[in-house]
Amino acid sequence: MRAALMAMALVLLVGCVGAGGFESRLASHSGEVMYLHEARATERQPGTTVSLATFTVEQRLPPATTVQRTGGFVVPLLFVNVWRGEYRSTLGAAQISNDYVQFMKDSFAEELKRSAKFAFTDHDGDVQVDVKVTNIEMNAPIVESGNFLFLLIAFGHSRSVHAGPVEVVVSGEAVARKGGQEVLRKPILGGSRTGGLPRKNRTIEDLMADYTAAMIEGLSLAVKRFNDAIVAEVNSL
Repeated sequence: MRAALMAMALVLLVGCVGAGGFESRLASHSGEVMYLHEARATERQPGTTVSLATFTVEQRLPPATTVQRTGGFVVPLLFVNVWRGEYRSTLGAAQISNDYVQFMKDSFAEELKRSAKFAFTDHDGDVQVDVKVTNIEMNAPIVESGNFLFLLIAFGHSRSVHAGPVEVVVSGEAVARKGGQEVLRKPILGGSRTGGLPRKNRTIEDLMADYTAAMIEGLSLAVKRFNDAIVAEVNSL
């Protein structure tokens, strides 16, 4: 009985990864934020040009990936013990191998060049667009659960980890001017949601590597949808 209780305590201590464990594993992986350009037929309006005047990012990602505990419980019974930990992770700039702020600016300029109905020019277009990113919000949950079963002459335990889905929202404002006069001012949202990642037979390290990649991909998709929304507004002029 005493040995079983000691084994149960050891399982609870060793089996639980915890916020710090997830954070260190996520921080050990990185990747490049990339952009998917979709070919689209855009009918150009002759005689009018468009340019990107300013692009600012007011709210940025934290320096490194963080994981915070948001909830959970432990149910210590005599024969069955159950625990659950709930966490929220946020992608950090250190896990992105390229300059994500410059990426956001360059990708918007490229989207404007490819998809706007006005011909793109680097400077002093007839229509000039100012873009401001005011917030990058990410919700990337991790749930860890496990149990310990004690049957007097034997004992066993299990643990599962589920990560996701990753939800990212990029919000901001777009302003367009023509001939020095403001012709557009709109709040803009771009969001994405990736699928969850069950652990299955993967190690925690492999799961966290995939989850870092999923967070980076989620940011990339949200940026694309943010860009698409602004170009659609510009095309409505």
